[in-house]
Amino acid sequence: MAPISTIGLASGIVELINATTKVISYLHGVKDAPKERGNLTLEAANLLTLLSRLRFMVEEAESLDDVWYTNLRSLVEKPNSAFNILKDSLDDLAQRLDPSLNLMGLRWQFIKYEAADVLQNIQRLQNLVEVALSGDSGNLSDAIAEHTKMVQEIQETLSQVEQARQERRENEPDSDLIATKEFLSPLDFLQKQRAISKLRQAGSCQWFLEAEEFQAWVNSSRGRMWCPGMPGTGKSVMVSAVYESLLNRFPTSEAAVVCVYCSYEECDNQSATELIGGIWRQLVTQRGDALNDAREWYQTHLKNGTRPDQAEITRILDSELESHPKIFLLVDALDECPEDTRTQFLKVLCGLPPQVNILATSRFNESIEDEFLEKGEFSKPFDEQTAEKHTLTINANSDDIGLYVKSRILHERRLLRNINAYPSLMNEIIAAVLERAGGTFLLARLHMDSLSLSSCPGSVRHRLPSLPDTLDKAYADTMRRIEQQAQEDYSLAIVVLSWLSAVVRPLTKWELIHAISTRSGQDDISRSRVPIEELLTSVCAGLVVIEEETFIIRLVHATAQEYYRRMRRRLFPKASKIVARTCLAYLSFDVFDKGPCSSRLELQNRLRSYPFYAYAASHWAAHMWGHREKTFEVGIRDFLLAKRKVASAIQCRNSASDLATFDMYPRNVSPISYAASLGLTYT
Repeated sequence: MAPISTIGLASGIVELINATTKVISYLHGVKDAPKERGNLTLEAANLLTLLSRLRFMVEEAESLDDVWYTNLRSLVEKPNSAFNILKDSLDDLAQRLDPSLNLMGLRWQFIKYEAADVLQNIQRLQNLVEVALSGDSGNLSDAIAEHTKMVQEIQETLSQVEQARQERRENEPDSDLIATKEFLSPLDFLQKQRAISKLRQAGSCQWFLEAEEFQAWVNSSRGRMWCPGMPGTGKSVMVSAVYESLLNRFPTSEAAVVCVYCSYEECDNQSATELIGGIWRQLVTQRGDALNDAREWYQTHLKNGTRPDQAEITRILDSELESHPKIFLLVDALDECPEDTRTQFLKVLCGLPPQVNILATSRFNESIEDEFLEKGEFSKPFDEQTAEKHTLTINANSDDIGLYVKSRILHERRLLRNINAYPSLMNEIIAAVLERAGGTFLLARLHMDSLSLSSCPGSVRHRLPSLPDTLDKAYADTMRRIEQQAQEDYSLAIVVLSWLSAVVRPLTKWELIHAISTRSGQDDISRSRVPIEELLTSVCAGLVVIEEETFIIRLVHATAQEYYRRMRRRLFPKASKIVARTCLAYLSFDVFDKGPCSSRLELQNRLRSYPFYAYAASHWAAHMWGHREKTFEVGIRDFLLAKRKVASAIQCRNSASDLATFDMYPRNVSPISYAASLGLTYT
């Protein structure tokens, strides 16, 4: 029979094994962040292997006086030991992950601080156990002292982080409100509304605003208006026009107007929880006295170190809605939401109180229509109050297209000169564009991009009969025009389009400029190869735009993204390889061999000086998956063996989105563990 002391020691190890096993089983239910989740799962699995080995050694120990045994007891049985600290952090994380408390699943961002704490404690315990088993009591005492010191430093760091956050809030106007809104949802749809509003021609969209269906929806209770349309017909611009019209029509004391712009590019950041939070942000902004309630809510979560889940945010939204006699909620591009997100979001929208009127746009999709209008399988029982339903299809009105064409002519120097020479040419252009665009604003825009390059009236007239009548033909025609440019302009356009078709999230113009300026084998970006910013869009013949509010550089429309991704292998066969090679080259810059940043400010300055670093650190492995791993095998191994560069990348990957967590990242990660956590297989 094992001695009592052996049983107690083994029992402590078993408790830690059980806590670790529970966390691993719960991690599978966490939504998004598969790389971070995989990293934590891998470390926890390694810990289980170590703990199982310790349990066997303890149970089979022949002498309780061995130095390694005494050392191990000091790690397990003291109240503030590394074992107990790790078990407490695992228990806390398991409580947050418990699926019985998170029926809809938990997003990684809500547990990333607890996860970082567990990772650090796992790595410290592994180091201490290694010293303990070596039998060196002196080194173990030093290691335990260092561990205690590090715990104290972490507590001091967290206190400093909160103090810095408080100072920042005090130095910013309405800082509490800003912090509260960012905490609830990072989505600022008013910024998007301002950007889209600039695309609208004065006097356009009147046909929709004056339509009987729209007026009936405005005057209804619990009104639901479904507005489908073909791609490129101007649905987003129409929503923007409706927003401005309602804002001008109703004083804020009578009605609140709220907009939601769903986006295929931002789908990873537009969860149902964040979309709901984005609605709440706008309502709080419009009702000033809501600030006090919002502050209390924010401070409570801040004090408890917790995050709101979807149910809580929905309750907060419902409470806020009660303060408004009428709310007009405009939702654009429901079809661009992933299905699971859309289902959760619509479930909340359909349960909003009767003073909320909702208008939604989408491509034609019978399933989305039925869900939004509660038809078919989504119908409600007769005894439940149903919405007043309206439908109005969005097409590009001929008058609106005419206004747009005239505006483009007046703002395009070449076209204006041609019209001045031959005034009748204006009507010819308008007639041809109206005929070929077929009720699609985007086609009209691409037509005008093409005509604006004509050097003489004869060239304009020659182009008119051959204007494409479908978006695919228009994109193919635009590619032919790009190919006819000077070689340098053509090459730059291909590089830009290659990148935009291959990246996994939208890039800012600065990120793309740095990416384009990176060459393999160099120790920094090639300053002499930095392109002129204006050329990024001009050489792409209207296919690429830069958003004024966010500086995001993107393709002109979702259909363009779909087209070039579909055609990428034929048009840009080297795109994936270019992105993969660039990410690896960027991560290998000499500047990152300095190792991780020691302060938030240092990390912030690093990301400002190297704007592409966050993308490269977060997504380089995804661009390497599959056959490209073999292609870049040598480069990958060289990078993985550069310990300080790897540590820098790990820090950036974990903290770029929240600089306050600059010190909360896994340490001493082996190259194999790091590669495995990223899903790499050949290294």
